[in-house]
Amino acid sequence: MVFLTKILKNHNNQLFNQLILKRQYKNIFSYRRGQFFSTVFKEVPFLLKTPHFLSQSRSTSFFAVEKTNNETNKIYTGYWLLGCSGLVFIMVVFGGLTRITESGLSITEWKPITGIFPPLSRDKWILEFEKYKATPEFNYLNRNISLSDYQFIYNMEWGHRIFGRIIGIAFILPAAYFIIKKKVTPNIAKRIFFMGGLLGLQGFIGWWMVKSGLEYENFKEAGSVPRVSQYRLATHLGIALFLYISMLWTGLDILKENKWATKTNEAKSFVLKELNSPPFKKLKKMVLTLNCLVYITMLS
Repeated sequence: MVFLTKILKNHNNQLFNQLILKRQYKNIFSYRRGQFFSTVFKEVPFLLKTPHFLSQSRSTSFFAVEKTNNETNKIYTGYWLLGCSGLVFIMVVFGGLTRITESGLSITEWKPITGIFPPLSRDKWILEFEKYKATPEFNYLNRNISLSDYQFIYNMEWGHRIFGRIIGIAFILPAAYFIIKKKVTPNIAKRIFFMGGLLGLQGFIGWWMVKSGLEYENFKEAGSVPRVSQYRLATHLGIALFLYISMLWTGLDILKENKWATKTNEAKSFVLKELNSPPFKKLKKMVLTLNCLVYITMLS
């Protein structure tokens, strides 16, 4: 028995698990099973203290590995990203309304900090109106616009810009907290950094777009209608749609990950088998192609 114990000490945990748990030598030790186990556990206590004592006999599948708290994204971060994607969707609709009401060129300056306050007195409204009178849109299209009409289109554009700032706060502050407190994995943190960069860039792109409609040299040709550049508009909309998709996709990834962690290995194996089946792979390619075509159509 001592000889057998020495052999077990020199072999890895996997052999030990196969010997103990799977009982491959059941016939040999069946008549003295109790004595065998008591002797082995007495002689090799170090094996019982090994963290992966039983892990060697498990499946080596990726999904069989249990994640620690630091390796799992908290489920509420997924809901937060879904909420942010909803805000971006509303923002896209809001942008469409400013386009329909022709309000986009009503504010002639871009002030990231002081621009959060609208005109609060009649004198300030008149000052903003005078600035608007110097634009191509007023001189070519809206020479008969009244102050009350101008206030309407100004408020539409101001609301659009303010809502963009609200999205920035709703994204950046929680993102900083989640990353610092390690509530998300490094991979998701990289995605969040990327989305935050796009969100900041979107503000500059928005002003770059508006500026194209405020310059007289862009409308020198006879019959030109003062409008923002269609290419800059497509860039602005394209980034917004990409942000929406990124936030939605990442949020759903986190929720899926947390739901996946509760599944058994048998269920995971079945799902993976179905996802890797030829018909499903073909369906994924078709859906991806369709989504790309829809994205291009929305920008055209």
